[in-house]
Amino acid sequence: MAKRWPVTIGAALAMAQFAEGGAAIIPAVVSGDVQFGFGNTISLFIARQKNLNLPLVAAGQIAPADEEKDETAVMVRKDSRIREIQDLRGATIGVNTLQNISELSISAGLDKAGVDPKTIKYIEVGFPEALPAVKAGRVPAAFFGEPFTSLAKNDARVVFRPFSAGTPNGQIGAYFASDRYVEGNRDVVDRFARAMEKANRYAIENPDAVRASVPKFTEVPEATAETMRLPVFVTTIDPARLQGLADIATKYGLLKGKLDTSEMLLK
Repeated sequence: MAKRWPVTIGAALAMAQFAEGGAAIIPAVVSGDVQFGFGNTISLFIARQKNLNLPLVAAGQIAPADEEKDETAVMVRKDSRIREIQDLRGATIGVNTLQNISELSISAGLDKAGVDPKTIKYIEVGFPEALPAVKAGRVPAAFFGEPFTSLAKNDARVVFRPFSAGTPNGQIGAYFASDRYVEGNRDVVDRFARAMEKANRYAIENPDAVRASVPKFTEVPEATAETMRLPVFVTTIDPARLQGLADIATKYGLLKGKLDTSEMLLK
């Protein structure tokens, strides 16, 4: 088993179709172009409020409570006047997609630090463009996630870590399918859920195997994969963590009214 799971992780990376964020993946799942998607749960909450039923079939990751385990960062140019989180007041911040977990975690983190998030303007800047945009001064700050956080460390500076600052322990990532696919292929869905639970457990217990798989199936340099911070994987979705994140999203206006996330869980 120990020898087979790294291959499984790598195969999943090789077969995956990548998109910039959950909002971009949802249409592919709804249309049936792909059977399962992985996305940030904020995009899935918003879809639910638009009457799209996308059952969460397997856990992905949670936001760490420990800053030292946080793979995300709001970063600025090394010569920027922005030195600490309070200096972001009134700034424009690039995020990989609008109205998703990056925007929410930044807003919540700023609020906790005494900075009114309503003073912030968010614009869409994809992860690959974040560092060039910051270096060129097109945005004073941007949201980075691994491996881009590590790749930017020589040219940019971390101001704060949004996941741990704004949404600690939130269920930020999950695998999902369309309700139509679940109804017609429940055996496949259940097997997929079991496989992802096993894969996540293996990833938790064998981080070196995860790191070894990354450069084989992506363009991430081996040296970066060896040192970058990994997501905080979990094997199951905690309903309390999921609901707690939705409540934060409502507080900061990403959701319109309270959302009962228990209705999104695979029955």
